[in-house]
Amino acid sequence: MKLMSGVRRVALVTGAGRGLGRAHALALARTMTVVVNDLGGDPHGNERSDAPAQAVADEIRTAGGDSHVNTSDIADWSQATSLVDEIYERFGRLDVIVNNAGISRAGLLGNLEEQDWDRQFEVNVKGAVALVNAAAWRWRQSPPAPRAIVNTSSPAGPHPIAPIGLYSATKAAIAALTISAAQELAVLGVRVNAIAPIANTRLIDHAPDDVRGLMRSAEGLSIFAPENVAELVSYLASPDCQFTGRLFGIRADEIYLFSEWSADLCFSNAGKPWTHTEIAKALGKAKSEAHRWTMTASGRWELSSPSKETLETLLTISKEDIHSTR
Repeated sequence: MKLMSGVRRVALVTGAGRGLGRAHALALARTMTVVVNDLGGDPHGNERSDAPAQAVADEIRTAGGDSHVNTSDIADWSQATSLVDEIYERFGRLDVIVNNAGISRAGLLGNLEEQDWDRQFEVNVKGAVALVNAAAWRWRQSPPAPRAIVNTSSPAGPHPIAPIGLYSATKAAIAALTISAAQELAVLGVRVNAIAPIANTRLIDHAPDDVRGLMRSAEGLSIFAPENVAELVSYLASPDCQFTGRLFGIRADEIYLFSEWSADLCFSNAGKPWTHTEIAKALGKAKSEAHRWTMTASGRWELSSPSKETLETLLTISKEDIHSTR
């Protein structure tokens, strides 16, 4: 379909029926036509309802905007592809994708079920990949133009925590996808960035106790409102954005810019094959923990990874094992 000049830009927001997705959809609707996609499930990825997506679309229209409802399950590759096809058939273009849909299923290793991983990966990662893949195919059929993808990672992506280790892994995957997609799609005019938001949403109810406590007890609860995050998404989706391939943290009135993992230290064996003894000697010069700036619900802190408690636990067990074998 040939695009007409002056046609309103089109944005797709997944998981747009509530929380962050709703806020993103309302913010983008100020300047774009918004496709409101939401399966209408619960925070664990169960159930289904058309009502949340329809309510947001109605809200946009009441405010004078243009919206379209879609309740496809983007975790299904074929449905995600069909969603992009539907957008092109209806509007002839797709300029912005906000991959916001996500679920969380907490659980410690040893107590997990296969479906806990499968559903989280399908919604949080596979759905984003499927949509970007379908859009990229379409974009390759037309001249380069200013476009944007905003993926939703989490502070738990670059800094994983228990008992949401699987969720953390999916969000780390999104950060990696953002970096690689930015490299691939620049030739098509696409900027690809990711956000790691801290905001009051349904998923906070299933966060670790200390995080939930900080969020719920904070004075001036509005500073953690999803609308604050939506303003950053609106910027990243606009031609004003100068970044690509980056991860932005946002907490209340603070924006953080993450750096990628860096190979800070290097140990050389002077061209000779390593032996167990030589490796132990070389690595013995390095500290057991790395220091990093960590974004938390209470602000930014310089912490070590692994933590002092983790290392002390392992050391205690090692000493007990030595004594028990004597």
